[in-house]
Amino acid sequence: LDLSHQNWASEMPDWWDRLCAALGASTVLRSLTISHVRLTQPQMQSLHGALKLNDSLTTLTLNDSCITDAALSALSPAFVVNTCLTTLRLAGNEVTNQGLAALFADILQTDTVTELDLSRNPLAEAGTQCLAAYVAHSTALAALSMAGT
Repeated sequence: LDLSHQNWASEMPDWWDRLCAALGASTVLRSLTISHVRLTQPQMQSLHGALKLNDSLTTLTLNDSCITDAALSALSPAFVVNTCLTTLRLAGNEVTNQGLAALFADILQTDTVTELDLSRNPLAEAGTQCLAAYVAHSTALAALSMAGT
């Protein structure tokens, strides 16, 4: 399901709540792409709740969605519970070292992510050190993209 480049808020103000409710109840959706849509911390908290309930989604793409460290930190605890997700794409957001630390602490607990895209995020040296520690401890990660970082 690709919901990229959508401006649902003006036509359907509760679109995010409806999406998260459907995602939480879904047993068949395998891939969700929400790119080029500004995602806020409260929206990521709702997505967190949906991912905790979902047991079918294997690919989540949230590229170019202005995701901040706080928003990512609100979402990442879902990865402790959701063991189906294998591909996570977060390219072109506002994730820094702090967001990476929260993400890695949570996804290492289940270690099911095999593909991770962090391209075009403003990572400093501390972020790359955090990433190196994650890669050293992950037994699942097979593909990592850091282009333009």
